[in-house]
Amino acid sequence: MNENKFVFTNTSNIYVGTAQYQWVLGETDTFIGTQVIKQFKNAGNFEIKLLSLTDQSCAEKLSKTITVNASPIIGKIIGDTAPNSSTLPFRYSVLSQLNVIYNWTTLNGTIQSGQGTNTINVVWPTIGTGSLKAKITHNNGCVDSTNLSLNITSVGINNLNLEYDLNVYPNPTKNNITITNKTNLVGKNYIIENLVGQNVLSGKLNLDETIVNLETLQSGMYFLSIDGLSKQSIKVIKE
Repeated sequence: MNENKFVFTNTSNIYVGTAQYQWVLGETDTFIGTQVIKQFKNAGNFEIKLLSLTDQSCAEKLSKTITVNASPIIGKIIGDTAPNSSTLPFRYSVLSQLNVIYNWTTLNGTIQSGQGTNTINVVWPTIGTGSLKAKITHNNGCVDSTNLSLNITSVGINNLNLEYDLNVYPNPTKNNITITNKTNLVGKNYIIENLVGQNVLSGKLNLDETIVNLETLQSGMYFLSIDGLSKQSIKVIKE
């Protein structure tokens, strides 16, 4: 049943006088008209009957057996509706079924893997609203689909673990350090302080890596932190 809507049309020659057309559509439902729409309650084989009765009491009956296939039922999409990373994949799934083809589409998302199956991994690179649609098509041609709306956010800086989200090397170092970071820290200000809390160097983090020259600093211990990320720092040793 493809959306379970069937249109039946009388294509016979229309009587020049007055004629009434009566349909019996397999489940004892009776309709009047040259064209009717029927939604079946069950799948199966049904006999469709059309009775034509003229104003001269002439009657003719036609019948035809049709097969109504059961619709696939896709159910709901299971997965995170508030993804909070622009780089990590998120998993989404629907019911696993036989003899169906799966097709997924997204708004503001990128399907990383799983297209054509009941489970996919999606990356959401754009902050804002997004959506996900899953559609299944049975080998009998019947279709079902479902949608999921999402609110895409980024990880708040106060929820980060600095030692996990930043990588600083070489450390100890004689001249330069290289800072690699996750995408959500791009553009954030880094600060390097000495042991007494004085700001000795600062700048902005780049997309892939940021090289910081420490040649002007004296040998010793320093602390690297991110502006807005309170009470977290990484020790940096200048040789």
